[in-house]
Amino acid sequence: MNLTPEIERYKAKLQREPQSLVFAQLADTYRKSGMLDEAIRVCRQGLKHHPNYASAYVVLGRTYLEKGELPEAREAFRHTLRLSPDNVLAYRFLGQIAEASGEIAEAIAAYRTALTLNPFDQETRAALERLEAKTPAPEQPTPLESPPPSTQTPSAKPSLVATETLGDLYASQGFFSEALEAYQEVMAAAPDREDLQRKYQDLLDRLQPEEPSSPPRVPTRNQARESIERLEAWRQAFQTLRMERRGGR
Repeated sequence: MNLTPEIERYKAKLQREPQSLVFAQLADTYRKSGMLDEAIRVCRQGLKHHPNYASAYVVLGRTYLEKGELPEAREAFRHTLRLSPDNVLAYRFLGQIAEASGEIAEAIAAYRTALTLNPFDQETRAALERLEAKTPAPEQPTPLESPPPSTQTPSAKPSLVATETLGDLYASQGFFSEALEAYQEVMAAAPDREDLQRKYQDLLDRLQPEEPSSPPRVPTRNQARESIERLEAWRQAFQTLRMERRGGR
């Protein structure tokens, strides 16, 4: 089978640096190319060296999901939440798995939590509205609880995970300077996060277009206002969710 240049590049880097986190990118590229068994093999091999790499478990879960192996996918996403309790993708895919398994209440809970963490996700919003329309109001659950981390220090300041999520939201809406500031705050507290360093560098690269005719996307005034309003709503919802979780323990 002919491999894509992207796969060849990631393979070459992993051969040069066997302990590199690039294994997750290689596995995800295999997944996108339909090479699901190879994606799982690479991911599991890399996780032996980096067992706390949450993003790799997301790749693993997505691959199992695309193979139709729902129990394995569910376990991978649940493990993601044990490492990264506010991972939006994990909640979204857990919602899809629950929906496919006929577990409507759990699916609604997962979708609601995903939207609390990322109110810009229109796909999840549509899925939630579809299920809620079919579910009697008394059966609609509260947002899904994530597995509690081993230690957690309450703080009025958003967690590093929340700050990184906020950076992702800013980046998705074209607010690149704000996104860089959010990433810098997390990197200062977690300087060994190679995945975040790549994310930061990728964003810097996006700020420098290859051709003068392709400037970065600049939101319109209405888009900017709407995005800011949603970000403010996200902050409030996230703080409420945090308080509910602490109060429930």
